[in-house]
Amino acid sequence: MPTPHQPPPPDTAVDVRDMLVAHQAFRREFRLAPAAVERAADGDRRQVRKVAKHLRLLIRLLDHHHTGEDRLLWPKLHQRVPDRLDALVTSMEHQHEELHALLTAVSEQLTVWVAHGGTEARDRLADTLRLLSRALDEHLDDEEDQILPLAARHLEVDEWQELERDGIGALPKTRAALAFGMLMYEGDPEVVSLMLGRAPAPARLLMPRLAPRAYARHARRIHGTPTPETHPAADSGLEAVARRVYTDLWNDRRYDVADDLFHPDFASPAAPGLTGGAAKLAAIRGYHAAFPDLNVTIDQLIASAGQVAVRWTITGTDTGGLRGRPPTGRTVTTWGVDFLEFEDGRIIRDWVGTDWLGTLVQLGVISSPWAKPAPGSVHS
Repeated sequence: MPTPHQPPPPDTAVDVRDMLVAHQAFRREFRLAPAAVERAADGDRRQVRKVAKHLRLLIRLLDHHHTGEDRLLWPKLHQRVPDRLDALVTSMEHQHEELHALLTAVSEQLTVWVAHGGTEARDRLADTLRLLSRALDEHLDDEEDQILPLAARHLEVDEWQELERDGIGALPKTRAALAFGMLMYEGDPEVVSLMLGRAPAPARLLMPRLAPRAYARHARRIHGTPTPETHPAADSGLEAVARRVYTDLWNDRRYDVADDLFHPDFASPAAPGLTGGAAKLAAIRGYHAAFPDLNVTIDQLIASAGQVAVRWTITGTDTGGLRGRPPTGRTVTTWGVDFLEFEDGRIIRDWVGTDWLGTLVQLGVISSPWAKPAPGSVHS
């Protein structure tokens, strides 16, 4: 996350740092949103509803944040520094239009996902949330760089705090502790203390204890941890490379991009003597020959320090024969986990775990060890 731009010193300007705290929370939550969507397994309707409720809260808070600025900030700046502001209007209006379009798309796609589920709806929503996060980062950067310094020098303290009170007043009472917990999670403690000092007495007393707990519980449900990362992962580019292995190579059969994804020194035990993209393609082509309609769905993807873990589900019909066996004509659905290690932005090693037992049972190659014995059969 970009470091917030610092306004002029408080002794010469209105202290606008509370806005930076709000921006921090928006950046973090919208950056984490795509992963929260992808973490909800297909068919887990309860988790889908939890994530949907979370996203609708974020959209509501961001919408009020912008409408509050439209009502209480922009008109005053237009009146006091029109020459400075007019040059920014076109850029800001364009950003607002883009954000509005993306928020509308998220709301529509969210409705479809909640109503019908499915990996396609889930992945489309996650992709749109990534676009929204990038657009929001750009907008907030510009606002901090160009608008907040003007507000700090040309608004009175009471005028600025009216904007803060408007935002706090819009919080749903049942979600106030959670919303304040979002602000407190990585907010500047000094600024948070000042904000609490302006709150009603009950909030001043209760929020320091209730808000962090509320956010920790919520983050565990939505993000899978009570302490989500506060900065963008440096490996976001590695996530994109990992995704392309499944979308471009496995699903779209774009074999020509393999060398873009795999390091020249990549080697696979499935293809002794080959390196780089060719080593991985040897295995992929074999599965495509056995299952011509093969399709892979990414169920979960986690990146950390030069590595990416991917949990996936694969479906295909055995019309080509797997590893020299006669084709069975059966459709198989199985799962697996890949651990990918990167060097210079490309995959140099992978470890693959697959449910081979389940696959062979579905193909009829072996009997299920969990099948009930036939009546009258004898077992030792």
